Amino acid sequence: ISEKYRDKSSNKMSTRLIASREDAVAYAVSRMPATYGAVCVALKHSLEMMQNAEITSLLDVGAGTGTATWAVNELLKIESNICVENEDYMLNLGQKLMKNEIDNVQWIKKNIITLTLAILLLVLSVVSLFIGAIDINIKNFFMDSQAMEVFVISRLPRLLAILCTGIGISVAGLIMQQLCMNKFVSPTTGATISSAQFGILLALILAPDATIWGRAIFAFVSAIFGTWIFVWFIQRIQYKDIVMVPLVGIMFGNVIGGVTNFLAYKYEVTQALSTWLVGHFSMVLKGRYEIVYLTVPLVILAFIFANHFNIVGMGKDFSKNLGVPYNFVLFAGLTIAAMITASIIVVVGSISYIGLIVPNVVAMFKGDKIRGTLVDTALFGALFVLVCDIIGRVVIMPYELPIELIVGILGSLIFVALLIYRLKHGRKIVSIKLFNEQKEVNNEQEKKYI
Repeated sequence: ISEKYRDKSSNKMSTRLIASREDAVAYAVSRMPATYGAVCVALKHSLEMMQNAEITSLLDVGAGTGTATWAVNELLKIESNICVENEDYMLNLGQKLMKNEIDNVQWIKKNIITLTLAILLLVLSVVSLFIGAIDINIKNFFMDSQAMEVFVISRLPRLLAILCTGIGISVAGLIMQQLCMNKFVSPTTGATISSAQFGILLALILAPDATIWGRAIFAFVSAIFGTWIFVWFIQRIQYKDIVMVPLVGIMFGNVIGGVTNFLAYKYEVTQALSTWLVGHFSMVLKGRYEIVYLTVPLVILAFIFANHFNIVGMGKDFSKNLGVPYNFVLFAGLTIAAMITASIIVVVGSISYIGLIVPNVVAMFKGDKIRGTLVDTALFGALFVLVCDIIGRVVIMPYELPIELIVGILGSLIFVALLIYRLKHGRKIVSIKLFNEQKEVNNEQEKKYI
């Protein structure tokens, strides 16, 4: 087990560390005493520094056989224990050891990646609420009317807009990649963002006094038609190379962008349009951002039709054989992705790369099945946007950098890395290798046991 652990750490191998009941018992016998002692010592020192702390619940992520839970319950009166472990053999052994020994223990088998993303997102969301030019004191928060006003009018709307943006654009990118059967297609490389900006320009020219909802309608229609035209065009390309398709989308988007700039100069609305060309959250206030809530029902729709998107992504003939209406599902999925993107562009402006890199990074570990990756894609997308926003607010505080700049720097680096990876490995993913190796190990253990 130790050799496998060292190999996995240094060579990034994907072999399971605990592949049998014997491995779990061996781990428990060799490691539980030392781990138990280390946790007890560390916890005693921590409790000395927090003498008035009242700790009544425990969340043990990656609990193994529950060693840390044993140590904490030895020193504290814990009312609720939750142990999260992904390895079946470790989880089963931990449950047997704690049976009738520690009360109020709940063992959960969850994907640690999903849980980790959720916890990080929750923590950083709370941190984000207290970052800004105006300091908000947590102790006097409810007594300070100005702090409450800033929180309700600016900080909370900004956080909700960030979360909706990250979730929405990431899911839109995931849908487009699956339907177009290309990992480099996204709202950025599929001309969706450029089309939405063109729609906003039309609203500024044709209906200059329109409300944000009026501009949103123009953006919705333009984004939907622009995305449809892009997909209709790539369907007629004979050789759909992995890089050729997004290049076509980028060129098509640049054509739309050129027309947009020409009309903006001609009708003297360049300055007004610039608000939607660079993404930022500085203007997000109560009463001016609620349209991004449209991403919530649209993401739910994406989850409901996730299996249909998977089938359509396998090709027209395959879809027809399974009785799935190919064209209807294809254009319905593209419409959902376009509407999500447009609703975000109207409020926040253009933010590149998110819909491209987030689904790719998640797919490298979780596979290409939408239903299996949708939650992780949404969580990672929200987390990525939130981290970029915090960096933009902290770097030159009390001023802030546009999130488009931060995302552009980080996204371009990740995009180049993904490009190299995809050209070298294609659609090969880490989790497929891991699954196959797990399956082989389990089969061998089963044969040995029989």
